[in-house]
Amino acid sequence: MTLAPDVSVSVTISVDEDDILSLALDQTAEVTVSSLGEEVLSGTVTEIDKTASDGSYTAVITLDKVEGMLPGMTAGVDIRIEGVDDALLIPVEALHQTSSGYYVYTGYDEDSGEYGGRVDVVPGLSNSSYVEIKSGLAEGDTVYYTESRNAFGTMGFGGMGGGQRGDFGGGEMPSGDFGGGSSMPSGDFGGGMPGGN
Repeated sequence: MTLAPDVSVSVTISVDEDDILSLALDQTAEVTVSSLGEEVLSGTVTEIDKTASDGSYTAVITLDKVEGMLPGMTAGVDIRIEGVDDALLIPVEALHQTSSGYYVYTGYDEDSGEYGGRVDVVPGLSNSSYVEIKSGLAEGDTVYYTESRNAFGTMGFGGMGGGQRGDFGGGEMPSGDFGGGSSMPSGDFGGGMPGGN
């Protein structure tokens, strides 16, 4: 395909080795160009280079040029590989695994600091922050878990003693960062617009 100057532009993105096999030609991509504001533009995956450089691959997203777009501008790209609307989501930290399956805690004893109310669940799609629960919980159920701690402080949803509590409902599965190697249904890619397209 030949691209006419000033009609189409392309964005080259870096894709982690864990995610390259999820991409396919002609997939739809949502592109935002930071210099142009929050407008979401529609693009298409037009090239996938499956030759790795340090575990990273490249792909090209092509889209119609809009007014104000210049070569070299920074763009964010979101490609939906697989997704779920109205998913029941919980933080990844709340999900526990054994050799026989997955479970969460729906109770917490403040006096003893112990979790209770173990409920078996069936997880679905996930990313580094959230996991979809296909069965075992209902919207509005309360789940208790131990919050993650990192060098920058505490992450979580409000505290209760040694654990975290969250009332969770439905929503659209959030985007994942494909550069980090998550197993998320959609990804946020970073890229730049080369000149001459």
